[in-house]
Amino acid sequence: MIAKIRDFILKRAKIFVITVGALIAVTAGSFIGVEATSTNAFCSSCHEMQPAYESYLKSSHYNPEEGKRATCRDCHVPPWSNPPAVLWSKTFHGIKDIYKHFADSEVLDDPGYHVVMRGHAAEGIADASCLQCHRDIFSKDYGELVNIHASVKNIRGSKCAYCHQNLVHWPYPLK
Repeated sequence: MIAKIRDFILKRAKIFVITVGALIAVTAGSFIGVEATSTNAFCSSCHEMQPAYESYLKSSHYNPEEGKRATCRDCHVPPWSNPPAVLWSKTFHGIKDIYKHFADSEVLDDPGYHVVMRGHAAEGIADASCLQCHRDIFSKDYGELVNIHASVKNIRGSKCAYCHQNLVHWPYPLK
């Protein structure tokens, strides 16, 4: 069996090398592209994101007591433990954002748009993103208080962002 595979590869070595090289290039390019377009500087470079960025700068996620600052990528892009989710998220939201910026920019001036989009953005935040930093949230001891997080973690359809939607990007004054 191994001999057959070796013969198959040797007969098609050029195609094999090109295919492997292309896969490596696509993988590396995807990783570099995701990371380059997931920085706070990149995210805040569009005027549409300024209200969200300004509220983030005033939040506990920018100035946490524990000292670890969350970035746009930490919350809004799924963790690399699920590469297909990362690539899908970046591709979907990238296309949507480019379309809104260039083809549908008048809707961005509607004050209601940002309110609606906050809900959509919260829907897209995966609990896995929250749990990267808040690993102990379900087992944390609050003394005499009930750990509400442990109480709701197994409720079907519950998400961190449903209760904590205003934690970072609270309703900001709209123009």
